[in-house]
Amino acid sequence: AGITAIFMPIKKSHKELEKPNNNIKPPEVTVHKL
Repeated sequence: AGITAIFMPIKKSHKELEKPNNNIKPPEVTVHKL
């Protein structure tokens, strides 16, 4: 389950990277929210 939780934020990070506004937030922040 832990591995799946890591994959989910990665997918969000890819979508966020497409938008410059969201790109400001690093993926580490998303992992901390988990």
